[in-house]
Amino acid sequence: MPSRKRPKNPIVAAAKTAVSTQAQSSAMSDADRFAAALKATEAAKRKAQADAAVAKAEAESRAREHASHKRELENAQRDLQRAIERVKQARAAGRGKVEADEAWKAAKARVIELETGEAPVWKPAPVVVEAEPTGDDVVETDSGSDDQAVAEIA
Repeated sequence: MPSRKRPKNPIVAAAKTAVSTQAQSSAMSDADRFAAALKATEAAKRKAQADAAVAKAEAESRAREHASHKRELENAQRDLQRAIERVKQARAAGRGKVEADEAWKAAKARVIELETGEAPVWKPAPVVVEAEPTGDDVVETDSGSDDQAVAEIA
């Protein structure tokens, strides 16, 4: 190896060292960027799989709801046909027409509600049977003073 007659310039040596250090950090940075890209790709893949699973679950839920609605509509249509037959029988017999007509109206309203999603304005009101109050329904409440308690039927 030839001998060097001049000593190394400290500034040039420092610059060469800095350039080589930058190249090493740049290479590490490229590796870091590649690793980050791999991680991002994996995260995107996991998110896509999770989104696909959610979409599949929602589709299955909609399919179950649709099938349930279809069964409910078929049952309502069957009830309507039975109600129509009862109306025919009641008219032929000459008795029970009012009850048969009310049953027909309720069945027809239910079919319309299931088909359109809205109840018709002429839909008959549901019959509510109220139970007699029992002793268990009595509740004591405090009206503000300790001396006076009032029992109310809930």
